[in-house]
Amino acid sequence: GMFKVYRQPSQLFPFAKGVEEASGGNSVVSIFHEPKLQDSRYSAEPIYAQFSSLDFLFVIKVIVALFALMLTFDLISGEAEKGTLKLVLANPVPRVTVLHAKLAAAFLSLLLPLFIPCLFGMILMLVSGHLLWQAEHWLRILLLFGSALLYIAIFVLLGLLFSCLVKRSADAFLWLVMCWLLCVWVIPRLSLFIANAVIAVPAAQMIEQQKGEIDRQWYR
Repeated sequence: GMFKVYRQPSQLFPFAKGVEEASGGNSVVSIFHEPKLQDSRYSAEPIYAQFSSLDFLFVIKVIVALFALMLTFDLISGEAEKGTLKLVLANPVPRVTVLHAKLAAAFLSLLLPLFIPCLFGMILMLVSGHLLWQAEHWLRILLLFGSALLYIAIFVLLGLLFSCLVKRSADAFLWLVMCWLLCVWVIPRLSLFIANAVIAVPAAQMIEQQKGEIDRQWYR
C-alpha cells in the first residue's frame, strides 16, 4: 500500500520558519521507494525561494536593525550640526550621562513597539490552544528574545559610535548603511561560501545518481 503522511509543524513555527517551507510538508510512504518530503512552498511557487521568510527572525535581522541605525545615526552628529549639543554640554551634565540617556531612549524606542505586539501575539496563541509549549520550547523562546535584544543593542551601539566619530550626520548614515549591508547580507552569504570551500558538500544530483546506482546493483 501507499500512504500519504503529513508532517506536524514545529511548535516554534510562528517565530522562525527555518527550512520547513523549503523541505515540504508531506511524504508518500511505500514499500517501493524511499520516503521524501514533497509539496513545499518553493516547489509550488519558485519565486518564493528568492526571498527570505517574513518571520520574527527576519524582522529582527533586517528591519529592526535598519531602524536602529536610522534612530541613532544623528544622535550626536546631528545635534552638533544644529548647535544644540553645545547648549546641552553647557549645563553641568556629564557627557557619559548624555550618552547613556540617548542610548536608553533609542533602545526603548525600538523595544516597546516590537515586544508588546509579540507579547499579545503569544497570549493569543496560548489562548487558542493550538500550540502546547513545553519547558524546552519556553527556554528556546527566551534564548530567541535574548539574542534579539543583544543583536539590537549591537546595532544601537554601532549607530551611536559612528554618530560620535563622524562629524556630519549624512556621512555617518552612509557608513552605517554600508555596515548594515555587510552584516545582514554579505557576511551570511560569504560564510556559506567559505563553509562550502572548507567542506565540500555533494550536489543533490550526484547523491541521486549514487542512490540510483545502488538500486540498480541491488536489482541485478
